[in-house]
Amino acid sequence: SYVWNKRGYDCLKDLCDVKAIGAPYLYMKDTPDPGPVKDSLLSIRIHSLVANKVSASWDDFAKATVEFAELNKLTSATVLLYCLDFTNTVINTFSKYDINCVYAGEQGDTNFLYKIRSIIRSHSMVMCNRISTAMFYSLFEVRPTYLFGPIMKTLPKDAYEDVADDRDWIKHYFPSILAGGLVGVETAKLEMGTDCKKSKEELTNLLWGWLL
Repeated sequence: SYVWNKRGYDCLKDLCDVKAIGAPYLYMKDTPDPGPVKDSLLSIRIHSLVANKVSASWDDFAKATVEFAELNKLTSATVLLYCLDFTNTVINTFSKYDINCVYAGEQGDTNFLYKIRSIIRSHSMVMCNRISTAMFYSLFEVRPTYLFGPIMKTLPKDAYEDVADDRDWIKHYFPSILAGGLVGVETAKLEMGTDCKKSKEELTNLLWGWLL
């Protein structure tokens, strides 16, 4: 088994053969950051999965995006949707509030993470309504990132819903993320396993060594 970070490794090391190798995001080819569009907001929310569909109000999240943009004097807002939620109904909901909609490709798109990185880098601030990998990515890219917006449930209920939406849990385990801005950059790096990243040779040996 493979995990991103030392925290995951410590949780599993006595239960199975596990290696911490860092997040896939860390293995993308590095490219210069072109910098963000001035005063632009990227809004990211929990997304539907094949087995779990978002059941909460898209309109409420759109209103929260507008509220956050106004509070921070941002002049444009974009919502990043997952492919399963990139429908005319959802797009029209955000369009009513002059919020642009983007997505990073279909399931299985090998350029998915590259597109995510490009979208994050093109914005000056990020908000998300659940602690998530997206928050870690945006902090890794040194974009001020905030936990904001209504809790959105899925049907059937996803396995992490109660924990991921529990502000007391987040305050205890991820206080720097809850603080907002750039306070959580180092936490994000640890969660992404920057200290566990392997060289090309090490990674090849770990993943495919048994075939050699």
